Amino acid sequence: MMNNNFLYIPLNSKNEFRTVASFEINGNIYSNVDVKIDTGCPRTSIPIQKLGLSDAEAYRLKALLKLYHLQKIS
Repeated sequence: MMNNNFLYIPLNSKNEFRTVASFEINGNIYSNVDVKIDTGCPRTSIPIQKLGLSDAEAYRLKALLKLYHLQKIS
């Protein structure tokens, strides 16, 4: 609904903005992911397990990311 050239977005019962989104990250396509929109944040972060990864795969990616950051600072 448009009102005075602004988009009207209702809050849910927890006073959050949420949407179901589809997107691509590094060539991987994700569909129907429930995303919370933080209007006070300049970046968006999505918990990796919301993308359907198993615990084991999430921990493997976390370990790879730690190694990557350690290599960048040394």
